[in-house]
Amino acid sequence: MSKICDNENKKDDEDKNDDGNNKDNNNKEVDIISDLISEFNISKKSIQVLPLPQYNRETELIKICKSFENQSIVLYAHFMGNIIEFNDNNIIGNILENIFYPIIKKTITDFEQGPKQLSPDYYANNREFEFEQKAFINKLRHK
Repeated sequence: MSKICDNENKKDDEDKNDDGNNKDNNNKEVDIISDLISEFNISKKSIQVLPLPQYNRETELIKICKSFENQSIVLYAHFMGNIIEFNDNNIIGNILENIFYPIIKKTITDFEQGPKQLSPDYYANNREFEFEQKAFINKLRHK
């Protein structure tokens, strides 16, 4: 009796492909895709992958941004005799945009600020390129 069960399980496994899906279902999916390609008269040769445009001052921008790495920026507020350290990514990100933008703009003149509180943080090349700045807090410092 166990041999029958083993053979049945083996047969079931043979009907499945590597990802565990039924081979017949995959063939149907392939047939449907093939039918769609035929219906729209699309050939693999006619599908063209277009390259993504690349910002022409990318190397300079990367160099400037890398110069910010490992720099220590600590932001505090003095309020009613208390010193309060900012440790919220959103607050710090907004402040850093104001700090970094003039430094970047000095070298890369086509750089523009994006809209306040919206994406993107910066534009370049007449708004052809959009950039987002991300701020991360050093969690080790806050332990």
